[in-house]
Amino acid sequence: MENVDFQVRKKYNEVVLEKDAAVMRYAKNESELITIRKEKENLLKRLKNVENERDDLTKKVRGLHTEKISVSQTLDAKVRFYFSK
Repeated sequence: MENVDFQVRKKYNEVVLEKDAAVMRYAKNESELITIRKEKENLLKRLKNVENERDDLTKKVRGLHTEKISVSQTLDAKVRFYFSK
């Protein structure tokens, strides 16, 4: 009878250790998942900021291109005016 009790206690202790190990693995995985989600959110925010900055710079380049064309046309008109005299 004592041998059976010993085996039962031994098996119980093994099961408790396995359960504790499973709980620890679960907690570790959940912690990593939370960290990865936070990192993903931060990267998405950075991506959005970079896209907004790119759009702003694209608008600025277009504006400068338009201004360049205007200045170039004005200079061409002045050159034609001075050389046509």
